[in-house]
Amino acid sequence: MKKRTKINLYKKKRKSKGKFFYIFRILLCLFFIFSVSFYLWLHYLIKKEESEIKRLKKENEVLQMQVKKFLTSDKYYEELLRTEFAYIKKGEKLFIYSDYLFKKHKKNL
Repeated sequence: MKKRTKINLYKKKRKSKGKFFYIFRILLCLFFIFSVSFYLWLHYLIKKEESEIKRLKKENEVLQMQVKKFLTSDKYYEELLRTEFAYIKKGEKLFIYSDYLFKKHKKNL
């Protein structure tokens, strides 16, 4: 008598289903990791931009105060001209101190 061998057709399908679910789980995990990392990256960018907005608001307040000072009195305007642009009144003399000129003059003595 010949031995009959069982041929089970379902085993192959189970293996293919197992591979499919294995690949599906891997893709699902990758998608989850990508989504979480993207969320964290966007969260970081939002916090960064919010801090930049706060800094700009503070700078804007300081500049508005300076504008108010310049509009209310000529004293601040004159101070700016004197410090930044070396503005002098009639009869005043301007002295410029330079280390280079001082050293050059010292060598000539």
